[in-house]
Amino acid sequence: MHLLLLVLLVSSCSRKEETLYEPGKGGVRIDLTTELPATRAELDTVANPLNVDDFKVEIINSKGVIFKRWNTYAEYKSGENAAFHMNAGGPYTLRATYGDSLASGWSAWFFKGEATFTVPAQDVVSVSAVCRMANIKVAVAYGEDMTTDYKEYKTTVTSRRGSLVFDMAHKDEAGYMPADPLTVDVELTDHDGKKWYFRNSAQVQAAPGDFITLSLNTKAEPEQELGLSLTVDYGTNDVEIPVDISTALPTEAPSISSLEGFDAETGALPSFIEGTMPEAAAVNFTWDARTTLASCRLKVTSSYFDEYDLPKDLDLCAIEVNQGELLRQHGIEFPDFSKGLTGQQAGIEFEQFAQNLAYNADAAANTHTFEITVTDNKGKSVSRTVTVAPAQASKSVTVQPAGMWARRAYISLSTDGDAQKLGVQYQKQGSSAWTDPQTADVLVDGGTKTLTVLGLEPGTSYTFRAVYNKYQSEATEEVFTTEVEQQVGNAGFEEWTTEKFEFKYIATSKSINWYRPWTAQTDAWWDSNSKKTLPGYYSTVGDQNKKNFPCVAYIENDAHEDSRSAMVYTVRVQDYQFGDIVQAGELFVGTADDSGNHKSDGHAFENRPSAVSFAYKYQPYGDETYRVEIVVKAEDGTVIGSAVDMQGGSSSWDDRKVTINYTDVTKKAASIYLSFKASSADTPGYNSGVSITVANNQGYSNCNIGSILYVDSVKLIYE
Repeated sequence: MHLLLLVLLVSSCSRKEETLYEPGKGGVRIDLTTELPATRAELDTVANPLNVDDFKVEIINSKGVIFKRWNTYAEYKSGENAAFHMNAGGPYTLRATYGDSLASGWSAWFFKGEATFTVPAQDVVSVSAVCRMANIKVAVAYGEDMTTDYKEYKTTVTSRRGSLVFDMAHKDEAGYMPADPLTVDVELTDHDGKKWYFRNSAQVQAAPGDFITLSLNTKAEPEQELGLSLTVDYGTNDVEIPVDISTALPTEAPSISSLEGFDAETGALPSFIEGTMPEAAAVNFTWDARTTLASCRLKVTSSYFDEYDLPKDLDLCAIEVNQGELLRQHGIEFPDFSKGLTGQQAGIEFEQFAQNLAYNADAAANTHTFEITVTDNKGKSVSRTVTVAPAQASKSVTVQPAGMWARRAYISLSTDGDAQKLGVQYQKQGSSAWTDPQTADVLVDGGTKTLTVLGLEPGTSYTFRAVYNKYQSEATEEVFTTEVEQQVGNAGFEEWTTEKFEFKYIATSKSINWYRPWTAQTDAWWDSNSKKTLPGYYSTVGDQNKKNFPCVAYIENDAHEDSRSAMVYTVRVQDYQFGDIVQAGELFVGTADDSGNHKSDGHAFENRPSAVSFAYKYQPYGDETYRVEIVVKAEDGTVIGSAVDMQGGSSSWDDRKVTINYTDVTKKAASIYLSFKASSADTPGYNSGVSITVANNQGYSNCNIGSILYVDSVKLIYE
């Protein structure tokens, strides 16, 4: 029996076609149109409206089986004869979709529409479906108090399938997510740099089509914990897309519904850098709702599986629990088939597995092959083979400017892969072994990792190489040499020169000894300010030690090491011409002029110590403290490292270590300056009529002496 059917079109046009059908069949033609009405919050497609030709169209039977699918409406229309026929009856479901239902992102739109219909025998039915937003739209509105009280604010909205980060760059944007319950995490940074954290106590519930605005604002100024208010505005963001379709035909065999990331023809995953995660690498498959999934066999050829002794031929539908956990630990994700699946679609994901792979120069060992065969309980099956092969990451190593110190090195590593996976090894000159060093101050910025290599030896050449993902061959190698452990001269203060200071007492010539911390001035490192307390002629009758007395000397047989130590002390002298002078003694690296002032500071020095240690005793006047200063300068005169140390009394020899703070590690040292001063007070105090012994046990009485600092065993430390 042959029938002539009339197909109705949404556009109100009509056309007649003479088609031959078998009994119980009907003729079908699809016509699809769209309409985007304005809503409360219009779709973000004003500049790029949705195109009906891009929608996927499916027909589903009463058992939930997808038996007819067009990847796009344009694909359907491209056929020479778009008409087809199918069995009468039903019910059937029309489904039209656009986008990825599981995606999260700023443009991750997902629209879906469904309509149920039946097909009359030897007749035509017209079906209309309206597509609406089937995921949710999320935005964050920051309150005035938050934007005023905090210099930075970031909100992370998380669902089971992904997250959106509303940081300073995206704070005014809206994004799209699957309609799952949402967790909200807020990170605030106040103007002092302190960070505060907040998580909503209950998840925000979301339904498809919701436009959720999270309104965030701070409450009172936080004390023990952050006070934060959160309100949720549920709006709609509906965009209706009418879809007119008659009917479609069922299909029963399992099928590979999509290859995410893999090439559709070759099954190869496009090139990605070892150690990084490809954007997508999944095989998705479907099966008829009237059947069940009998097996999902996975056969693997992979050097990675060999290395970790993973099972290479197994049925995911009948896998042992420990084997399933093992595969997931190594990055292969798949459903738990033993619990039964609510739908007729599933997939195997390889993204995390791909991230674990290291490049191998052997092409066969570098290629990882997976053959997937899906079989239903009627024995119908589909197979697909995919391959994963990482590309080699570039890697290089450089020492930062002036980065080689005596016992450490400042290193930069670069790659086009994941910089977190970069590492460094060194080979000491004369050795063939490569060493994994101790490191510190690791920082990753894009494709660059900077770090400090510790535990090196002074004055030694090292070959450095970058390693990536524990794979070491073809790493870039560079040779660098560490600085030496240079020390200051006369560090134990054993070398001194005694000089005579001549002056007049009425008409009589007088003299007093004073002391310079060197034996040959041409090799001198240190000098003193003693000339400040040797003002010259005096005429008042009285003890000369109150008129002229040096404020720096050495002392015999009272040393931390060897036989001598430096003695730095406060002196008050009287002078009819200059008045009373109270001066804290100072021993410093540099030279003094004829008045005891600094003529130059520092001594040529090419290396950078990390600290200065010295032995000291201290007899303070009252609660005074001594003052020690260290300054390291570059060739251009800028200070690259410094430290100041002030301590109180110590009746016996004590060890002191002062760490140098370097504010610029990119410049070499050119000079070093040290100063030991008897008192840090602006106006030091003193005691009258004091007896004191200096130099080679020379005793003086009736002196005006304040704080006394004994110094010995100065050492520069390199760490």
